[in-house]
Amino acid sequence: MEKQSQLQMLIHSLYNNKEISLTEDFRKQLLETAKQFSSTSEDLLATRLSFAVSKELLGFKGEPPTELLDLAKFVQKKEAKYKQGIVWSGIFKI
Repeated sequence: MEKQSQLQMLIHSLYNNKEISLTEDFRKQLLETAKQFSSTSEDLLATRLSFAVSKELLGFKGEPPTELLDLAKFVQKKEAKYKQGIVWSGIFKI
């Protein structure tokens, strides 16, 4: 059995927690992201998920669940790393 990445674990725990009311669009986005783990880098998947996580956080009434906050923090770090890599690769091409 292959080891799950941190992003996989965060998505799995958030998606399967029935006590958290997520929008249907966000659930679909989580499922689509989970389907792409074997073919796409974790940094790119996190970057693609960033907007959906932000939108879901903004739509929450009251305190968002810990699982969603953990995913948001992780996605933010991965997105920054991915964007920094793009900038550096552009600099080296010059």
